[in-house]
Amino acid sequence: MKQVLITGAGQGIGKAMALTFAEHGYHVFINVRRNTQEVDKLLGEIQRLGGSASLALFDINDATQRRQFAQRCDKLDVLINNAGVLKDNLLVNTPLTDWQQIITTNFQSACALFEQLKTPLLAGEAGTVINLASIAGVRPRAGQNAYSVSKRMIIAWTEQLANAYPSLRCYSISPGPVATEMIKASPWYQQPNAHKRIPMRRFCQPEEIAQVALSLANQAMFRSGSNLVLDGGFSQTLQVA
Repeated sequence: MKQVLITGAGQGIGKAMALTFAEHGYHVFINVRRNTQEVDKLLGEIQRLGGSASLALFDINDATQRRQFAQRCDKLDVLINNAGVLKDNLLVNTPLTDWQQIITTNFQSACALFEQLKTPLLAGEAGTVINLASIAGVRPRAGQNAYSVSKRMIIAWTEQLANAYPSLRCYSISPGPVATEMIKASPWYQQPNAHKRIPMRRFCQPEEIAQVALSLANQAMFRSGSNLVLDGGFSQTLQVA
């Protein structure tokens, strides 16, 4: 049975990917910092679907916890770096502490986790690394400066991974606005302007991103190192900040 580790898999896009990969025969390591009722529900749902999953309880920013998981992981087919943090602010108002937290969580932890898991990834026939970036890393916008930089770094790092490890398949995915449960609960989500600037007139569904990730993991359908933008044309309407 193939195995996939998904960081930040307790909700949103990570949760959708956990369900999708489990439905298609993968054993899913569901990474979260702490166990919650929502995580227990996700594990139960995967079991009811006949899938296989286990909890990978560790903080991606904690070197010791990362190492302890890696030492127990002798086989891994797919690594999905999905966990991240967003703190909106204008560049002139963004404190150094926010920059450090965002870069550490969104970029450095992904690099460190890969380094600790590259041996089991390289041991397989078609190890795959999928990094969740963002259109903010493609077309930065005002108020997301540190976040945009961290996602741009993820995109560039993915390209370098593909060059350095030709036996691995390495991709980044840059979603636009995504209709996660958290976003759908926001009052502005129901407003017409929320969808107006998206040519397809809707947000991307988490399940759509999960399906793309699954396709990338199952077959070499794109050039390794590619960044896939899934935003319904939204990035083409943005003004560069």
